[in-house]
Amino acid sequence: MEILKKILIVLFCVTLAILVYTACKPVVKDEGKTDDNQDYRGAPEQIITLGQAKELFDNYTERRVNLIEEYESREGQESFDASRYGEYDYETIKQYLAFIEHEAKAANVKISKLRIYFGNYPEKEKFEDGRAVKYPRKNTFLILPTLKKGADDYGFYINQGKDGKKEALLITERFPQDPGQKMGNVGSGTQSYASFVPNTAPSPYFAEESLILNEGSMIPPPRKKTDF
Repeated sequence: MEILKKILIVLFCVTLAILVYTACKPVVKDEGKTDDNQDYRGAPEQIITLGQAKELFDNYTERRVNLIEEYESREGQESFDASRYGEYDYETIKQYLAFIEHEAKAANVKISKLRIYFGNYPEKEKFEDGRAVKYPRKNTFLILPTLKKGADDYGFYINQGKDGKKEALLITERFPQDPGQKMGNVGSGTQSYASFVPNTAPSPYFAEESLILNEGSMIPPPRKKTDF
C-alpha cells in the first residue's frame, strides 16, 4: 500500500510539473501564418521605396495637378483643387475582398486580378438611381475583379437567373465596343467619351450584381496635408 501511495505521489508531481512547464512556455508564433490564420509570404515584389513613392507623387504634382486645375478654372470652376488621393478604411477593403471571393466561388470562377480604372464624377447632384454625387467633376477610381479567359483577363459581374444560380459574365459583353474605338469609350464625331452606359438593355429575367468598388473618400476636399 505504501508503495502504491509513493507511485501515485510521483505521478502527481510529474503531471503537475508538465502542466506548469506548458503554461509557462512562451508561445512561438508560426511565421507562416497571420493573426487571422491567413498564409503569410512576406512583402510582394511590387513594394517600392519611400524615395520612389515621393518621386512619383512629385511627378504627378508637376505634370498633372496644374493642368487639371487650369482646365477646371476655364470651365467656370472658380476654386478647384485637383484630387491628390483616395482612401477606404481597411475594414471596407477586407469586406470587399471577402465579398468578391464569395461571389466568384458561387459563380464557379477564379479571380485573376484586381483592375483599377480612372473615372470622373459628373457635374450633377445625383446619379440616375438617386445616389448622391459626392465629388462633382472630381477624378476617382473604380476597382473590379477580373477572370482569365484564354490569354487575357476580363472584368466581370454576376448575373443571377430565375433559378437562383449565379454566373459570371464579362463586362465587355455588357458594354459592346466597336473595333475602331478606344477601350472603354463610346465615339461621338471626332471625340471619344468614357462611358459605362450600356449599349444593350439587360434581360428582365436576370438580376445583375456589380462587383465594382467606388464611393471612397477623394481628397481634397477638404484640403489636407499629404504624406509626401
